[in-house]
This record gives sequence, C-alpha cells and structure tokens, in this order.
Amino acid sequence: MNWPQPVLLKSLVHENKHNLSFPVWDPRVNTSDMFHLMPIITPTYPHENTTFTVTLSSRSIMTEELKDGFEIVSKIYEGREEWGALFEPSNFFQKYKHYLVLTVSTVEEKDYLEWHGYAESKLRLLIGNLERNPCIKLAHVHPSPLGPLNESDDEHLCRWFIGLTFVKIENQNFVDLTFDIQSFTNTVHKQAYHINLMKDGMKVKIKHVKRRQLGLYVPPEILLQSKRVAAAQEPTSSIGSASKSECNQTLHNTRSDTELVEGNWVPLSIHSFHINEDLVAGMIKNGGANVTRYNNTVRVCLFSHRTRPEISRRSSAHRALAR
Repeated sequence: MNWPQPVLLKSLVHENKHNLSFPVWDPRVNTSDMFHLMPIITPTYPHENTTFTVTLSSRSIMTEELKDGFEIVSKIYEGREEWGALFEPSNFFQKYKHYLVLTVSTVEEKDYLEWHGYAESKLRLLIGNLERNPCIKLAHVHPSPLGPLNESDDEHLCRWFIGLTFVKIENQNFVDLTFDIQSFTNTVHKQAYHINLMKDGMKVKIKHVKRRQLGLYVPPEILLQSKRVAAAQEPTSSIGSASKSECNQTLHNTRSDTELVEGNWVPLSIHSFHINEDLVAGMIKNGGANVTRYNNTVRVCLFSHRTRPEISRRSSAHRALAR
C-alpha cells in the first residue's frame, strides 16, 4: 500500500439522507487530515480515519510486519513453511541495541491501576518527542508492559520498553535525549496535577539501557525466547538494524535525569564523553548552578556558582555553564 494514499472500501460521502452535519475525513476539506500518515477510512457515514494516531515509527513497524507476514504466507503456500511460522513470538529484545525503560510505580496498591492507565495513555507523547529528535530514526514500544522482576523491585510497578534506532550523522558521537525525556515527564506530572490524579508515591522514571543490560529488567525466559527467535529468523528486516558507524552514535550509558539529579537540582543539559563514557550534567537550584561529572563509580563537581536572588535561575545557570 502506498500510504499516505488512503485505503477506501467506497467513495467518500459528504451528504446523507438524514441531513446530519458530522465532519467527514477528507484532506481536500480538512487541513488536519493531510497530516495523517496511514489513513484507513471507515466505509459508512461519517467517514473517519481509524488510524489517526499512527506515527512515523509505528507506520514503519507495521509495514515491515506486513511485508514479513506476506513473505511467510507465500512460503506456506509454496510448502516451504508451516502455519506455525506465522505465529512465532517477537524478537523485540534482540532487535535493537539501545532501549529506554519507562518505569511507572506507586506506593499504594489502590493508586496503581489508575496511575498505570494514565501513564499508558501518555506513551504516544513520549514517542512523538523522540520522533521529533533529528537523531532518532525509529522508536518502537513493546506492546506489553512487564511487572516487577524480583523482590528488590517495588510491588506496584510496571515497565514499558522502547527500542531505539539512531540516524547516522557525520561527526556526532553522542545523542542527548534530556529535553525529550524531561518534557514528557513534565507533561505527565503537570496534567496529573491538573486533573487531581497525582498522589504521594506516584513516580515515572525513564532510563536508557543497552541490550546487554536488559537482564536487569526482563525475565530470563523472555530474553531466551527472544534470542531463539532472532537466531531462527533470517536477517532481512531493516527495522532495528544499524551499521557499526551508526552504533557509535549512541547514548553511552546515559542515565535519566531522575537518577542523576539529587537534592532538587533541575537539569539543563546532560552530555556524554565518547571515549570514557563519563557524563557531564549542568544543573540549577535556588539561584545557583553547577556542572558535575559522573562515571560508573564517582561523581566530581567541576564547577559551582551562586548568583544574586534577583537574577533568574536559568540565565545565571547558562552563564555559569558558558564559563
């Protein structure tokens, strides 16, 4: 299918015998309909696009899966495969080299279901933020969240996993997702406060992990199953694949702002060194600013600056970071 050319079972009808005036999907009339990426239109009045929430990433994933399904079915009809091949589980946890782990948790059991559903409804905002980053080629959400892995985890939590593929950019050795993640968490908390949903103990955390670190969050039987599927499949899929030079343009053990920042410091920017994978974070708090360097074992404050109270926190921090 040549999307965004719409899939139509019948021609669009703007008028009806009951003289109803419902809006009908038609990019010639409604400007917003022009931006739909994968339109599949309902056959009856009022015609609507059933896939208006599809993003660039989800369209790429679905079209790839449709192609794979077509190839498998073709092999089945040729007698080269059994029908069971069409229902093999996904190799999601082997497909990508980098993942974001979105953890949603509550202290009280009675708050968990509501907080879980609310966070899930906001996932597409995070995907939208990532897709607008020029360094992100694809962001793939695993459809099923996973619960606590062991007793050390909070009892009332779940985790969504987002596979990432990066765009190859010349002479760029790191990717900064601080703004994308921070704007998402800010939106989640702001809207939760607005609808009086936010309660003590409700948390949203996002962390970057590499594929080899997934064992800290994913049950071993799921990882083993994903490895078996990946080993059995032919390496024909372009989704998630990356060249060696592209893989060098990575997050390099980037930690989320909620893990790096302690003592109510607000992050302005987080950068990673390509050589030793250390992190440098610029932060502000109460009219002050500092630049702190982190590695796997220690953190060192490289610069600290206090400003007069009448000077804005953000502008003073920017001057401190520029020195």
